Amino acid sequence: MGECIIKWAKTEHLDLIDNLQKQHRNALGFLTTEAILHKIAEQKVLIALRDSKFLGYAIVGSNMQPNLRLYQLCVEKACRGIGIGSKLMRAVEACAVEGSATSVILRSASDLKVNELWAKRGYTCICVEKGGKTTNRRINVWKKQVKSELFSEIAVKPAKD
Repeated sequence: MGECIIKWAKTEHLDLIDNLQKQHRNALGFLTTEAILHKIAEQKVLIALRDSKFLGYAIVGSNMQPNLRLYQLCVEKACRGIGIGSKLMRAVEACAVEGSATSVILRSASDLKVNELWAKRGYTCICVEKGGKTTNRRINVWKKQVKSELFSEIAVKPAKD
């Protein structure tokens, strides 16, 4: 088995990304196919591949100070627990370092197990927001500093639903 590589997505990967997103829309939220295509064109979608097999993806926002926003990160269920998500996150954090961002920020519904992963990866929950009307969930906002900042955030206890 070959090494997992992370690279920028191309339009040929659109269906793979869109299908995985749709399978996990309750956890991820939803981006239209057109929005994903636009992000691919802007080089804002990273994919993980092993031996040309699609393993997962990460979609980021603009790399403006002070935060690089992570919109979605998802790994195929059969490939979870073997470091693919961590490798994608390291690539996202490297994008922030290479750009003008000092931190990576993301939002995660409080009832998802992935919140434990963010804490283990060095992210700090900086606030808890009210979620949308459809799911009525609370949203944990996580942040990780990847470059020095003059001021740092005050941590809050993440919600667990």
